[in-house]
Amino acid sequence: MQFIISRVDCPNCNGEATEYYDYKSGIVTGSCEACEKDFSDKREVTGKMQSYRIMYKDAYGIFSLGKKDGSSHVYMFNSDIEEKVLAHFAAYLEIPEVDSENSFIAQYSSGAFFVKYGKVPSNFLDIYAENYEIYKPYLQAIETKYPRWRG
Repeated sequence: MQFIISRVDCPNCNGEATEYYDYKSGIVTGSCEACEKDFSDKREVTGKMQSYRIMYKDAYGIFSLGKKDGSSHVYMFNSDIEEKVLAHFAAYLEIPEVDSENSFIAQYSSGAFFVKYGKVPSNFLDIYAENYEIYKPYLQAIETKYPRWRG
């Protein structure tokens, strides 16, 4: 699987819908809980996205906190994102300097990204790949010192 799963506004009724974006093919499908209609779309896929591959040992997620001055802080996770992390993230959104419209948190699990808050930008996978390369030595060091149980 190679999906980014997000909560979006339904194109039919503007209710809350779930969108599944296959970033290798560009196919977007979704369904709306409010009007119970399914929808689909096609997005342009760059060559970089077609070759993008995520390994099991990659980080479990990414957190980007956008600021009103245009800068952002990006953090990566090497374990499941816990509820207390989501609570901290929600608290950060209350800070006046934070731009909540340009902030998001997404978890990688079972071969897909699940967007927990916000909307990921169109260059989301580029942001993920760039930050993974930066964080990789730290994530590997943590994995070596504190290996996750693999059953």
